[in-house]
Amino acid sequence: MYIRKICYLDYLEQNNRIKNAGHVKICLNENKFTIEIQVKGVPGAEQYETWIELKGMEGNLSTFRIERGSGTFRGNYDADNIKGSGTGFNDLSGIRIPLSGDRELHADFDTKKCPKKIQKDEIVNIESSITEKPENNNAGEIRENQIKELVQIRAQEKKQPETEPEPEHPAESFVADRMADRLDDSLSVDKWEQLCRTYKRVQPFGDKCYISLAPKDFIILRKEYQQLVNNSFLLHGYYNYKHLILGKEKVKNEEIFYLGVPGAYYDREKMVAVMFGFEGFEIAGDLEKDIPSIYEIPQGTFGYYMKRVEI
Repeated sequence: MYIRKICYLDYLEQNNRIKNAGHVKICLNENKFTIEIQVKGVPGAEQYETWIELKGMEGNLSTFRIERGSGTFRGNYDADNIKGSGTGFNDLSGIRIPLSGDRELHADFDTKKCPKKIQKDEIVNIESSITEKPENNNAGEIRENQIKELVQIRAQEKKQPETEPEPEHPAESFVADRMADRLDDSLSVDKWEQLCRTYKRVQPFGDKCYISLAPKDFIILRKEYQQLVNNSFLLHGYYNYKHLILGKEKVKNEEIFYLGVPGAYYDREKMVAVMFGFEGFEIAGDLEKDIPSIYEIPQGTFGYYMKRVEI
């Protein structure tokens, strides 16, 4: 049996989610259980000693050290008897890393609903779409492992419902309904002009005018694009930067609309973005003038991962 799953780690204060703080990768391969933890962006002391708890297992898995907000861990265990606890892989439901001051890192995972083993043809199809040249002899192996992880995420994404879920707060439903009424009753012939009057206008790329959105505003998109409210990559960017953008570009007399998710440019992040349907990246503000080539974007450059949509 083979299972591989990736979960985001949430940073909580007094049981309230504040932001994402890394991820956890779990893997079951026959009777071998592997767990990898990557923590980043944890506020607090320069150095911090804590421990790792697996939900469903008595006792702690291991000690864990956080330095300057970051930490890593990797462990290999017997899947039927993790660290001699008598607990098996299928008994696990999540992970918890306690911090000081009623804070913690937390992730839930349901091992019984993990995707099945990745099909080789899926990996080949996705890998063929990546045109970057390997920088070293190990690049091919590293890339294949990354692609396997991305296939798992994408498979989970496809299983999510295509309709917008019920809002967490009734007020959001009321706002969405009133917004729809305002758009339907508008005397404006141009829907984009109406949106520009309704929403906050921003200029993320210098002189280009965009509007600022939240996932609850996707009622303004065409029906087939409203399901983006379930897109994990989009939600991850929104929760980190508290906004999304929508703008209009004119290409050969054709008006094209793009939805943008804020984030930093990294090769791995770009691969994830492509997996979730965001085919382009545009550098924010005046940073573009300092970039020698669009094909040589420095790692960590801030901008927006873009996807074409219709309104």
